[in-house]
Amino acid sequence: MNAGKQFDVLVLDYTMAREDERTFFNIQVAVAAITVALLAGLATLLSDTCQPNLAEDCKKLPPDLLAAAPSIPLAALALLQILGASAALRSYYMRALEKELREYAATSLPELRPVAEIRSPSYAGLLAELATLRRGRGGYRVLAILIMLITFLAFAGLTVYIALNFAAQYRIPMLIVYGIAFGFLVLDVASVTLGARSTFIRIARRFASRQDHGLFEGAPLKTADGRSLAAYLLVPRPEDWVKWLFIPLSFIATSWGQGRDFHWANMIIALLVTEFLVYSARYQWNDIRGLKDDSSHPLSAERLRLPQVESRKHARFIVYSSLTVAALRLLAALLVGLNLGRIVNVLILVAVVFGFAVVYEALRSCEASHPVAARSLWFIVGVGYAIRFLVGAFAASESPNSALSVVASIYFYCFGIMFVLMTWLLEATSFCSAKSDGSWYIFQGALQRKANVRLLLWYLESPHVEERPSPLQLPDTAPGVVCENQPVLQNHRNLVKSPTPWNIAFLCAAAMSAPTGVLLSGGRIEPVPTAAAVALALGASWVVTKVNPRALQITVTVCGAFALALILVHDRDIQSTDALVVAPWLLSTTTYLTFRQQSYAKLKTFARDIVDTLKVNLQHTVEKIIGKDTWRKII
Repeated sequence: MNAGKQFDVLVLDYTMAREDERTFFNIQVAVAAITVALLAGLATLLSDTCQPNLAEDCKKLPPDLLAAAPSIPLAALALLQILGASAALRSYYMRALEKELREYAATSLPELRPVAEIRSPSYAGLLAELATLRRGRGGYRVLAILIMLITFLAFAGLTVYIALNFAAQYRIPMLIVYGIAFGFLVLDVASVTLGARSTFIRIARRFASRQDHGLFEGAPLKTADGRSLAAYLLVPRPEDWVKWLFIPLSFIATSWGQGRDFHWANMIIALLVTEFLVYSARYQWNDIRGLKDDSSHPLSAERLRLPQVESRKHARFIVYSSLTVAALRLLAALLVGLNLGRIVNVLILVAVVFGFAVVYEALRSCEASHPVAARSLWFIVGVGYAIRFLVGAFAASESPNSALSVVASIYFYCFGIMFVLMTWLLEATSFCSAKSDGSWYIFQGALQRKANVRLLLWYLESPHVEERPSPLQLPDTAPGVVCENQPVLQNHRNLVKSPTPWNIAFLCAAAMSAPTGVLLSGGRIEPVPTAAAVALALGASWVVTKVNPRALQITVTVCGAFALALILVHDRDIQSTDALVVAPWLLSTTTYLTFRQQSYAKLKTFARDIVDTLKVNLQHTVEKIIGKDTWRKII
């Protein structure tokens, strides 16, 4: 670049920086005035409220509102700090521009020559000699430090004063949240005032190392595949939406069966803390550990896990972002428990969920070389469903030590094993390829790190699944045949003759459905009818596993429900809650039969298919109401 063009670029850059400085200075003054007004308003509000003031004419405000009041001036202080950091960065950059531009000024400014030899432009440099903490005059430094101390102490004092006049359930969260935010704000202010030079050097060097990089380096370019990171962090596993139903259903069934009031607020809080905070954090940890496996999954986009990574930087950003949000979720769960006086309950929930999660992840890390570890995972996956029932029942004021809690948690534990193992078997089919003769094969490395899933394929007899050592020199797959579209569980003859693990879990759940139903409906377990009901449930469930026509399966399910109701309710007055007697049986049996009809591809689109079916039926209904001719006009 020649000298003329370089000068033009420098002048343009300096002009834009000066314009930005004027704009940001006006904004800083306005935000500073707003901050002072907010602090004054907070002090006025505090003097009139009844929490610290016991006068008769005091104003009684909700404690939640008053506890959140300091967040408004805190936000204004944070904005003021952001503007100040920009001003510090701009000051160093403008001084560098001025020094470069002064190379083109041969003489000093005539008007200032009697004072000092100062060449143009030198405005930012002169201002730095007056109004910076490092190089400014002593009076400015004292006044600037006084302003910061007064502002910070006023905010901190008012916040602590509010917190100390509240009960512990508000005081401790306020001191923790505002204390962390205030400490971070003070450190950041110090970094761009007292440590402005070091901060600028660090930022400038980081920018210099990246200024020649591509604009989208480290960013995902295949935005059409999978989900965005923001969507994932908000809801890590939307495909697991069905799990969100267990706590509300357990709460409703327990409250109804035990004749208790429906405390919906308890249920909503329990649902959000358990599913949205604790279990979502646990899923994020699992997805981070399984990032490599999930990215190589044949249906990775449909599974909606962590976004596809395209570089080490992108992967690092995704992993750290997910870890941070997971930690914030757990912190939020603890704060909710602390605020509601249920911190012990939340701590127990977190300890149980992550205690089993540690065992699960430890087994996952060694399952590739230890089949026993892989099979042990089959016995752990049902724990989450038992936990969800206990949470829902506890929200309905049911003691975790009651007979209902113990029996029903065993039922849901068996139900969960059946549910997960059948899901895993269908998932395993997505790794299979079909040969022209109808048999299937799977590469040995395809499920190397998922032995818990691969071992389930051994229970398939038709189609037979063989392992192939290498993807080289293999016969072509049958045209149009996609393995994940095959409902391999539809015909029981497709399975080996030995009992499959999911069938054993189904039989166990069916056996526990009888005592669970009795206790859920408010009855007592009597040995003879309960034993007869268990035997009937076991027999009927065994028949369900051995028959294929869907009509026959439904017939056995309905007849089994009627028979169970007759055995368990025959000697007492019929009540509305007696319908709960057969609810566990129907839940486990209909879930089992639903999986029998599903392929893995259909399982992934199950919720979407339901929505599409409802939409079509609604459209047909509207068409009938308004008439075909009008319908054609509006579609």
